[in-house]
Amino acid sequence: MAVSLPPFHTFTFPAWLRDAGSQCIADVNEPALQLYGYTRSEFLKLTIQELATGRAKAKRPGKDAPELSAQAGVLRQRKKAGEFFQIRTHAVPVNIDGHAGELVIVTDVTDLVDAGRTAPLGTDGADGVFAALFRGMPGRALALTPRDHIIVAATDAYLSDLNITRESIEGRPVHEVFGDAPGAPESPAWANLRQSLKRAEETRQKAPMPFLFFPKLGQNCKAPNIADRYLLPCTWPVLTPGGEVAFLIHTVDDVTELVSRHAARAGISPENTPHYLESGDFETGLAAPAEPGSPLRTAKRLLGLGIWRLNLNSRRLERSANMSGILGIPDNELTDDFADYLRIVHPDDITSVRAEAQQFLDRGDAQFRLDYRIIRPDGSVIHIETAGELTETVEGPVITGIVRDITAERDSEMKKARAEARFRLVTEATSDLIWDKDFETGDSWWNSNFARILEHAPDDPADPAEFWNDNVHPDDRERILADRNSFLESSAVTLTQNYRMQTKSRKVRWVSERSLVLRDEAGRPLRMVAGISDITEQVVLEDRVRQSERLEAIGRLTGGFAHDFNNLLTIILGNAETLADRLPDGPFREMAQLALSASESGAELIQRLMSFSRLQPLVPKPQSLISLTHETQAMVWRALPENISFDVAADENLWVCRIDGPQFQAALVNLCVNARDAMPEGGRILIEMENVVLLGDEADLHSGATAGEFVVLTVNDSGIGMSPDTLARACEPFFTTKPPGVGSGLGLSMVYGFVQQSGGSIRIYSELNAGTRVSLYFPRHVEAEPATPKLLTVAGTTFPTLHVLIVEDNERVRSHVCKLVQQLGMTVSEAGNSIEALAKLEADQQIDLLFTDIVLPGSMNGADLAAVAKSRWPRLRILFTSGYTYNAIMQRGEIDEAVPILMKPYHREELEAKLWQVLSSPPPGT
Repeated sequence: MAVSLPPFHTFTFPAWLRDAGSQCIADVNEPALQLYGYTRSEFLKLTIQELATGRAKAKRPGKDAPELSAQAGVLRQRKKAGEFFQIRTHAVPVNIDGHAGELVIVTDVTDLVDAGRTAPLGTDGADGVFAALFRGMPGRALALTPRDHIIVAATDAYLSDLNITRESIEGRPVHEVFGDAPGAPESPAWANLRQSLKRAEETRQKAPMPFLFFPKLGQNCKAPNIADRYLLPCTWPVLTPGGEVAFLIHTVDDVTELVSRHAARAGISPENTPHYLESGDFETGLAAPAEPGSPLRTAKRLLGLGIWRLNLNSRRLERSANMSGILGIPDNELTDDFADYLRIVHPDDITSVRAEAQQFLDRGDAQFRLDYRIIRPDGSVIHIETAGELTETVEGPVITGIVRDITAERDSEMKKARAEARFRLVTEATSDLIWDKDFETGDSWWNSNFARILEHAPDDPADPAEFWNDNVHPDDRERILADRNSFLESSAVTLTQNYRMQTKSRKVRWVSERSLVLRDEAGRPLRMVAGISDITEQVVLEDRVRQSERLEAIGRLTGGFAHDFNNLLTIILGNAETLADRLPDGPFREMAQLALSASESGAELIQRLMSFSRLQPLVPKPQSLISLTHETQAMVWRALPENISFDVAADENLWVCRIDGPQFQAALVNLCVNARDAMPEGGRILIEMENVVLLGDEADLHSGATAGEFVVLTVNDSGIGMSPDTLARACEPFFTTKPPGVGSGLGLSMVYGFVQQSGGSIRIYSELNAGTRVSLYFPRHVEAEPATPKLLTVAGTTFPTLHVLIVEDNERVRSHVCKLVQQLGMTVSEAGNSIEALAKLEADQQIDLLFTDIVLPGSMNGADLAAVAKSRWPRLRILFTSGYTYNAIMQRGEIDEAVPILMKPYHREELEAKLWQVLSSPPPGT
């Protein structure tokens, strides 16, 4: 008769399954592996013969395998270590996946054989043999008949530990052995045993009982061997192929250590532990699947794991008691019907749960993992993670797994995801390039500005570190990497670096990077976030400001030098001119004329310096650049060789600007000559003229420019160009890249000063071997130009006898000017400063003209002197002189624009003309 057995791997005695057809070992339980010393995979490769000899053969036998029947006797076996031992076996017919097979139960009888106590089994049939084998099984167990629950067999260990004789219980109903005395109230122990037997028989499933304190096991039992022990009883049904209950197996496991440990953690003393068990507060876990050992129980407690077991054939779900707390459902409301469990799965998840479970079964995978939500009775929703493993058992396919509440983890992940989304949103809202590096994973991330600033897609860099190293400007790379490595090795939190990056098109961009690093408790960097700003325009603007300030400083230096040198030239030029006029022809007159020529060259050089420092006198008026350029073309053509072409392109509606025509023409010739010198092998010069409107942001990009309307003249050449270092100094006076004796280095500086003095700006763009582009920005003129007074012609004019007060702090210049004025027939008084001049005016009120230098020592300059004199002597005529220019003085707001000025150095004729202009005009106040 073939029967169905309890779960094979739950047996506490050694056993294996053998397929009746192939005679191969189909499965083995853990006690058998411990007995023989093999691993599971090793054991399943062995044959019955190999178990006896301990030697593996190349071919597994089939029909020649020895019979292990109900009449089998004592067999000699060999363990993996080589030790021989004696066993007694009993084979029970069973179904194995629909095939006939045998459950081979093994009892180690080596000690009995050695003592000569074994004998062939009785010949009372299979039932007798089964009873005999059952008695020799390890562990505490009873075999009972269904319905009337008569004890047909008891293991030797059961009788020994409970100190009961075989005759006192075998063949008797269980209630006579363990029931309560007639008329006595039913004890919990007997009630639990009776209910366990009934439940196992009715449900045909195992029926665990609560923990039991041995002294309360029954009134007829005295067991000193296990006094004060805690037991875990359980009843298992043994089924026939037709599903009928053939036997009930009642097992008793010693769980004293487990109970004591739990009671100690709960603060329960040993004497109160039995009452603690009876109170129901102790989690029995009897409904839980078997847990193989202490590690899983510890994991279950520490990780909040619930244990479950699902029989796919019966759809019966077994679970650990703590699943009630995980699911938030009272234990008495939990059933073992899997369909009931599915009803608490969230409606939005049930379809995917069913689909993934079916896919798992269809694929034939051994393990699976699912995340889903369930709805608790109170309406709250929690996230559940479950994982399981599919195994084939004698009961059919069974999934054993764990379940845990991951709601807190999901909430944390959602918060992290929202924070990450906010971070990404913020990074997209900024104009900076944001870089995020995780040092633990090596992952890097860039925002979309990566493409705008560096012209790369954010996913372009396969290796971000290598990409960064390759694209940092070579001149900055060593410094930047050294600073960054030092920063990461330190305990600092932030780092700011300015450096250059090369874009995908190999353009150079200046960037400013501010990095923030997150560190662990040991100071090791975990994550670094950097914001990288494109500061190219800022750097360019700062460079231009520095360049402008440097040129301004040089201009002030050269202006001061020019002013002082003009005083000297005034003396030299005047005396040389006088000597050249009065000396007779001969070598001395030639020397005087040579000195006069040299003085005039010096004056021209000073004019160039004053042009750079914006101190030269200009005569601006509204003019068209087209007309001025056309007038200049002839001079330019004469200066160009045949291998250089010259073209002009202009806007037909070019605006008018207010400039000094001759100075503009000189500047244009200078630019064209520079362009010619940059093209020794020939090339092209193109002059362009156009109208441009600069807005505020655009004006910042042009050195010295302001917002407004401009007429732009640009000189382009295809020459050798300039390096960045040369370009930075191009406008400095006396700076030149030409060989000695070729050029003075004042050409471009003069152009710079002229444009600045005209209220405009200059912009130069150049690259080596790519040519140069110089653009001059002149403000558009929209107002009517007042008439320019013409100078009077004074040739042959006789000056009236007038009294002139000459005020000059430079004694030599004052002496020279006094002689010139006296030669004109005028009476002269002189003063070295304003105080002396006022005293002279007080002493002689017949003075007709105050001729004063504007720059005087002391607290009162020439302009202040003139103001005081006019207030006290309104009819006094005034003439200013200065080594500075009219424009510079006007910009300083020191004098009235109507006051005439004679600029140093000057010829005698210029002095005469200016004096005549002043003296021939009506006196003030008339």
